[in-house]
Amino acid sequence: MQIGKHIVLILNCNWHPVGFCNVFHAVTKVCAERAKFLDTANFQLMGIDEWFEYDRYSKTISTTRGAFPVPEIIVSCYYGKIPTFRPYPTKKNILKRDNYVCQYTGKKLSSKEATIDHVFPKSRGGPLSWENCVAASFEINNLKRNRTPEEFGINLSMRPSMPKWTLFHTLPSNFSIPDSWKNFIKE
Repeated sequence: MQIGKHIVLILNCNWHPVGFCNVFHAVTKVCAERAKFLDTANFQLMGIDEWFEYDRYSKTISTTRGAFPVPEIIVSCYYGKIPTFRPYPTKKNILKRDNYVCQYTGKKLSSKEATIDHVFPKSRGGPLSWENCVAASFEINNLKRNRTPEEFGINLSMRPSMPKWTLFHTLPSNFSIPDSWKNFIKE
């Protein structure tokens, strides 16, 4: 297993999810005594030496010191805040929010033909915001140019708004959440 490919859940000191990191950064945090590994079988916190002795995990990394169990969760020793999560209206996020569907035609879009349209045109002062940007096909976006939907004679299928996403929406779409994380995820 490659050390940088595995995603580790980070919990704050109150055991609330606050982020993700790779195995390398998780080990670094534990070695610096800023976090502890979590034994997901019995919810015991462990330092680096205890973790090396741990033999319950099937996923391991070979090291000069022997097989190292791949952690799934670390718990911060000092950080207690719960960060506010506000996703940015990037092209990737807008397409994800709109499920790669053109908001004017309802057509499912490939990543090649998907564009972002400013409902109120950017050239006329339209902001880059969740409420003003939608997924649109290249063809429709090109035809619409710098007109509003009303001026172009087309309607939006739904009013755009900021999605109600959580921290877990930042994970890759093909990522399968481990069972050990499910104790810490609020649906």
